[in-house]
Amino acid sequence: MHPELSGVAPHSIHGTDQLVQAWCREATDLEARSMAGWSAFVARWMAFNALYNLLNRRSELDRVKLSVDVFLKPEDCADILQNVQAQLAFLNSKPPGDDRYDSADQRYREQSAADLKIACDPSKKPQDRLRALFAVVYLIRCNLVHGNKHPEWSRDRALVQWCSEVLEISLPRMRIC
Repeated sequence: MHPELSGVAPHSIHGTDQLVQAWCREATDLEARSMAGWSAFVARWMAFNALYNLLNRRSELDRVKLSVDVFLKPEDCADILQNVQAQLAFLNSKPPGDDRYDSADQRYREQSAADLKIACDPSKKPQDRLRALFAVVYLIRCNLVHGNKHPEWSRDRALVQWCSEVLEISLPRMRIC
């Protein structure tokens, strides 16, 4: 077990594992019912959220990034990155904006562009690259949950779909123990 989980009660770990599996099943069921990916993304995020909530000593973004180290093996990070090349290319073609800022503000795409530069750099360690990608997925999640993604805008639909696919590929490889 990872040292970050040393103080977590065994029943919490077991319950979280069951919760993650239930949200993953829900995401698959929602996609089968043609929910356009939005609900599936939210369900997958709920599964991921259950995992990183075990790491309750840090900010939410810190826990999202730390989850790469705690719940994934380095070789899993490399495999995930191999399987999300299309998603990375799409996100990197026009980095998503941070909707806390006006789109004309230089900070709007600044952090996501920096994160995507790391995520797309093959000279970086896979864990560093995946942490950076998860930071971008988290940004899109924040924009969606806080009401800044429009279901009728093709760019927003694509962002949510690509991020849902990143989680779909990553979650099955994440392990609590």
